[in-house]
Amino acid sequence: MLRRLASRLLTVDGRRLHSRGMDGRNWDIFSAVCLERRSIITKEFTNLEKEMLTFFSQLDVERSLKSDFELRNLSAPAPKSASSGTSSGKGQSQSVLSLQDIMDAWEKELQDLTLAPKLTEADKSQDIKSLQRKLSSRLFLLIKQDGTGDRWLFPQGVCEEGETLRQSAERVLKQHCGTDLKARFLSNAPCGFYQYGYPKSYRDKEGHSDGAKVFFYKAELVGGDVKSKLYQWRTKSELLSIVDKRYAKSLDRFILDES
Repeated sequence: MLRRLASRLLTVDGRRLHSRGMDGRNWDIFSAVCLERRSIITKEFTNLEKEMLTFFSQLDVERSLKSDFELRNLSAPAPKSASSGTSSGKGQSQSVLSLQDIMDAWEKELQDLTLAPKLTEADKSQDIKSLQRKLSSRLFLLIKQDGTGDRWLFPQGVCEEGETLRQSAERVLKQHCGTDLKARFLSNAPCGFYQYGYPKSYRDKEGHSDGAKVFFYKAELVGGDVKSKLYQWRTKSELLSIVDKRYAKSLDRFILDES
């Protein structure tokens, strides 16, 4: 039984890796890379999240130990009126004033602080090749490559002899996106799967494979640029509306929604 099972697994034809299915059909084995740029800033809080943030901030203040500055501020005597005219009152006023000066300086520094806009120039110009768009969302790399027509896909390629699926995914990413792109793969095991049949004209031309089985690997962008002419960075909702419906259904199974 084990021998029969092994005969249906992986076979090598030249340098292309194939799988023989239970139905006797031959499949090319592909590795693909789901490359993700993680979100850079947080999303806007909902009303409930804002209320919870206010509550826990207040609770933290009430339960936390006070800093040296807060203790100094509490222990400083209240300033006496100018009519008292005592030297001790003058010293006390100077002490309190110095604390107030510090707090005023902090307040002014906060008011002078200008935060970077969440809506970037890439958002305004709808530059889908820029990593500076949709900063509060994850972005995923889609490319067009030879042999896939007009379809947008994750970078993918046929596994070669002597490669593991993970090694094949790493090679495919460099092959289609260049060596400048740095990515961190998250697992030695694939996170998703997709299969499709080749058109009859293609099967007759190639003479051996009936279709492809694609194994997806997740990776995070570390740095560098994509060296490809036809590529774009898309959010999950965007890419699911761009790619083929059956392909989108497979991607939706392992690309989780952002909470």
